[in-house]
Amino acid sequence: MDNVVHAVERAGGLAIILPYELEAIPQVLETVDGLVFPGGDISYGPEWYMPGQKPTYKPSKRAAYEIELLKQALIIDMPVLGLCLGMQILGCMLGGKLQRLPKTLGIFKSRHRCESGDKLVHPIFIKENTLLHKLTASTEMMVNSIHAEHVVGVDEKYISARAHDRVIEAVEMPEKTFVMGLLWHPEYFLKEGSSHLNVLKGFISAAKK
Repeated sequence: MDNVVHAVERAGGLAIILPYELEAIPQVLETVDGLVFPGGDISYGPEWYMPGQKPTYKPSKRAAYEIELLKQALIIDMPVLGLCLGMQILGCMLGGKLQRLPKTLGIFKSRHRCESGDKLVHPIFIKENTLLHKLTASTEMMVNSIHAEHVVGVDEKYISARAHDRVIEAVEMPEKTFVMGLLWHPEYFLKEGSSHLNVLKGFISAAKK
């Protein structure tokens, strides 16, 4: 969480950590200008998963809170940035389902679960004419990867990037002011001029309008 707070501030914003209280959501939405949904090893109920799949982790109070917070934020078109777990929440809201990734691919470890967040481990391929493409000015970039689950079944119109193995790496809602989910963790790469920081700055810019 400290990394995300620092990243918001590095991008020009002021971060506020929210309590997981459902009854406080209306007040939260009146107070803040945008929402970052960070990563974490928590899960939702089995209804969020593909048939035959079980959650990797236990459900939590945080999950229930963030699901409701995101629903209400989308209704009022508040700028939203989802990171890893936050991207998965958004992907499910867009009609997708969660699925666990295999830990190994044959004799090789999956490149999607590298425990070192500060390592860039695989490329993603960005669609042209998307918000992500506009912010990164690129159709390909390297990302870190620390997730155990991914989203499948999202309508192609919402997908803005995929990995080499077709795993959905980024989603966005073109009809909204700024709604984006990234399966990686840009908060680890805050060097001035980096594509990761530019995405964070794009979110802060949208929140300030």
